[in-house]
Amino acid sequence: MPFFSVSNLEVQNINAALTFNGDDAYTYVEDQLDIGFRIPGTQERVDCANYFISKFMEIESNFTTSYMILQLIQRIARMFYLR
Repeated sequence: MPFFSVSNLEVQNINAALTFNGDDAYTYVEDQLDIGFRIPGTQERVDCANYFISKFMEIESNFTTSYMILQLIQRIARMFYLR
């Protein structure tokens, strides 16, 4: 029996028009490299997480980290319970 439950979390899919732009992709990678090494426990790791959150919020202004937390819980569940 899992030690957590995701039944009370709500996840809403959105329809967002996504297109690939090579120049933007290069800029996103360059931005991440400029932040520095993302070693756990460092400010650079926090800065990079905030960078990703800001980019998600550009796509959807109501973006929250709840979705990211749900994804993390699902990965942990797969690691321990779905081997």
